[in-house]
Amino acid sequence: RRVDEAAPVHGAFLFGYPHLLPYMQGEYLATVFDRARTAMEDGGIIVMDLNGVPEGAHAGPGLRSPESLREDAVIGPALQHVDILHLNEDELVCLTGCDVTGEPDMQQEDDYAIGVAAGLFLRCGVAVVAVTRGSRGCSICCNDEDRFARSKALPTSWIDCTVKLNAMELPPNTIINTNGAGDAFTSGLLVAAMLRHGIDLALDDADL
Repeated sequence: RRVDEAAPVHGAFLFGYPHLLPYMQGEYLATVFDRARTAMEDGGIIVMDLNGVPEGAHAGPGLRSPESLREDAVIGPALQHVDILHLNEDELVCLTGCDVTGEPDMQQEDDYAIGVAAGLFLRCGVAVVAVTRGSRGCSICCNDEDRFARSKALPTSWIDCTVKLNAMELPPNTIINTNGAGDAFTSGLLVAAMLRHGIDLALDDADL
């Protein structure tokens, strides 16, 4: 059966790697997200996990504008439908033109640059932007109450939140295999959102 003809179910729709799928970009991708939302109870949670973003995705000088990002041929039209967006630091730089040095003595400046760049996606309609930064952990920025109201399956306790989490410290000489690290992070964040939403609903019921 077609996705938009199925009976509504609770859950989420996680889509990855649009830059590697030429037939699932632009308006086509936006349509897929729109139909997926109608197939889920309360609209579910729409997640987009980026990979394969080419260097020079933003060819202009300086920081990209929200208007330019909305017109991006690959992801622009779909951004307004995305509840959780995951991308790594390099992909953020490629897509927005933000300046991240990675130098230890420039940590505060880098954090600010990443926050500003993530804000571009929030202004394009994304609810939650998660930027993974390897050994420097991750940064997560969440949109306002109006945006969260459009996605009832998101946890309301995340509204207007900004969080920076450090990477877990491992014992010296630990062998690290980063294959699938972004996938695992995105899946974990999605599960956290779904569980947190259930807690928020329980607390609302308790208030009643």
